[in-house]
Amino acid sequence: MSRAALAPLVALALAGCGGPEAAPRAPSNTPTAAADAPVAEPDGVVVLDPGTGPRRALRYQIADGTTRHATYHARTTPAGAKPVDIDLTWDYAFARAGDDAVVTLTLGPTQVPVPAGASGAWHLGARGKHAPTPTTNAGRVVLEQTQAEHMLPIVPVAAIGVGARWTVPMGISAGLGAAPLPGQATWTLVSRTDTTAVARATIDVPPTDVDVGAGRLTMGGRGTIDARVDLAAYTATATMTLELTAGDDDTATAAAIAIDLRIE
Repeated sequence: MSRAALAPLVALALAGCGGPEAAPRAPSNTPTAAADAPVAEPDGVVVLDPGTGPRRALRYQIADGTTRHATYHARTTPAGAKPVDIDLTWDYAFARAGDDAVVTLTLGPTQVPVPAGASGAWHLGARGKHAPTPTTNAGRVVLEQTQAEHMLPIVPVAAIGVGARWTVPMGISAGLGAAPLPGQATWTLVSRTDTTAVARATIDVPPTDVDVGAGRLTMGGRGTIDARVDLAAYTATATMTLELTAGDDDTATAAAIAIDLRIE
């Protein structure tokens, strides 16, 4: 399958927060007794550096009854083809359930094969982790396929300060019907105030063989995320750039994707 034929499939096929499940561990060449050595945490998170200055734990604590409106724009530029633009809106509603928030998403006017008004719900953990839900949950599917759930950080259990760095596993679909590509986001805490965090991530997807349609291709990717989120109000701005590559040498661009997400 050619890169030009493959690339349109990725416009709405970015999916899956969990990615492949693997036991988290610090790099084997890191002395476990060293100060500030990488620390493995739940959900595959690894704290590489706890940062400087006063350290405290970051947590999403959205009040019961909170509602928010999201606007989303994505431009996918396939290799050798014209850009494809997608604009969506959806509404969030939050209800508390212990330490988690139960999030309901309702889709607005749509350019995707999910009807306007479709909705679904899931649990959002205090660290930003989205609990798995059935694929029949239309609202959840929208969040996965637009990549929106990756654009706000999952934060560590540990207390961290400015400059902290941590990794989070993520899975990115190579195309409709293809298995997710195993990837990783490396987040850095740029700044913070009382409830607001500014964070930046680099995305790395190593070359992986995938079946796409009737063909087989080696695909990878790299990208960045810039996010500013109020962890209590759940207002946010976030941008993502992602370049998907194809070929054994991981140098041929299959598609360039730019996403802008605003939650108000």
